[in-house]
Amino acid sequence: MVSTLRMKSPGGSTSVSLGGQNYEANKKGIIEVPAEFEDTMYSFGFITVGKNIPIEPEEPATPGPTAEPAQANAPETAKAPEAAKAEVVQQLNQ
Repeated sequence: MVSTLRMKSPGGSTSVSLGGQNYEANKKGIIEVPAEFEDTMYSFGFITVGKNIPIEPEEPATPGPTAEPAQANAPETAKAPEAAKAEVVQQLNQ
């Protein structure tokens, strides 16, 4: 059995061809490839899911009721989660 990795593709990548085999990304840009290609994928800007970034569910969970918005308690200097994640990915790609 071949060991595989789930890797997050850089923006806009929908598939990758490795060793003559094509691998398609899902809706979230995750591509599952044989583990032997991990270094090759890193060189093209892919990030291993679960090692470098958390595993994201395929479909977002249904939010429950909240007493007040979470943003109301956040300090003014706090970054939005999406902006903070984008900054980390950008730093990893440099």
